Amino acid sequence: ALPAQAELTQGGRAWAVYFAVEPNGSAALTAAAARTKAMGLELYNKDPGCDVEPSTPPPAVDSEAIEIMLLAAYYPTEAEARQVAAAFGEPAPWVGEVKTMCLD
Repeated sequence: ALPAQAELTQGGRAWAVYFAVEPNGSAALTAAAARTKAMGLELYNKDPGCDVEPSTPPPAVDSEAIEIMLLAAYYPTEAEARQVAAAFGEPAPWVGEVKTMCLD
């Protein structure tokens, strides 16, 4: 069984698993959403700018693209986040600690 997801708070910190950082409506975003839904995950589909102060740099975003969306789940600990990332498989999701914003 996968671990319980974190309760996010405005300005709080959590371990993020980024399943996709892609243009809204793209095939890659749709495919990642379908795979994570099949895993039973509740996901955040949001602007990548809503997560700040990452522990390590997340994947580069194509600044030319319109409406880049972030497909992510959040966990209380690094071990839990890495367990979910491993269950997802390839392409390997980015895992890092972030400060969560845009929640109010």
